[in-house]
Amino acid sequence: MELAEAVASANAPKEIQKELMSRKKVTKPQLDSSDVVAPTSMMRRALKSATSEDGLITMASLGKELDVLGLHDASVEYLIGMAEADGILVREGNESWSWLQ
Repeated sequence: MELAEAVASANAPKEIQKELMSRKKVTKPQLDSSDVVAPTSMMRRALKSATSEDGLITMASLGKELDVLGLHDASVEYLIGMAEADGILVREGNESWSWLQ
C-alpha cells in the first residue's frame, strides 16, 4: 500500500500533496498505559480469587471467577497456559494448578 500512496502522491499537484501530508501528520490516539495494564491486572485478580484455601486453582474455579469479573471473552485454558509459560502457575493435578510466585 505504501508504494501506491507514493505513486499517487508523486502524481498529485503540489497543493494536494501538502494537504495529504498535513492529514498524514495527524497522530493516531496512543493507548494509555492503564488500557494495557488493566486486562493483565484483571486476569491476575481472577487467578488470585479463583485460588482455594489450600492454594489450588482449578479450571472450574477460574471459569467462575472470570464470569464474576465480566471477562467473558477470556479463555480459561489460554489464561492458565500463559500463567504456566510465565512461571506463575505449576500443574498439580489433572485440572489443578498452584502458585509458584
